[in-house]
Amino acid sequence: MNQKQTIIHFKLSSPVDQETWIEVFQPFFNATQAQFLTNLSGVFLCEFDIEDVETLIDEITEIASFDFSTHVQFMIGLHQQQTEETIHQEHQLFINSKSKEAIVNISQTYIDQTFNNLINTPIFDSIKDLIQANDELKDCIIKLFETTGNIAQAATELYIHRNTLIYRMHKFQNDTNMDLKNPHHLLICYLITREV
Repeated sequence: MNQKQTIIHFKLSSPVDQETWIEVFQPFFNATQAQFLTNLSGVFLCEFDIEDVETLIDEITEIASFDFSTHVQFMIGLHQQQTEETIHQEHQLFINSKSKEAIVNISQTYIDQTFNNLINTPIFDSIKDLIQANDELKDCIIKLFETTGNIAQAATELYIHRNTLIYRMHKFQNDTNMDLKNPHHLLICYLITREV
């Protein structure tokens, strides 16, 4: 497994006949290989990117529900040189994901499982309390992160005046000494919003 491949991970809510599952869904992904890694999860190995993957996954989800009586989730791995180790690391990340989405985002899952553990210290408790008590502040932090710190775009998407957003950012900085214009501070605050 050393050629460049995309791994599509899947996990099921209930056991299925594994041989039939692979036989039915391997052609959907035009996968060169497919296998179960646990009783409820496995991988499809694809040598190229799949176009319109969301439509394809919607179709597979429907078939899985009706024909196999199971709920299925997918995570599309990174397009890279795959080894047994990278496949198992990606798969473990996916298995431990708490996401309820049909397509789990590998980057977000990594952030949730890795960096969130780093902010679960008493150092950030007062910031967590402040963000938890203020939904408007939480929304501002999320939108600033999503727009990579673009204040004008974030204000527009929040349906507030740019000056209102700037005021909230200054107030937050005065209360916490966390500057939301600083990408490092913004990242920490964004991670906290995912915890509260």
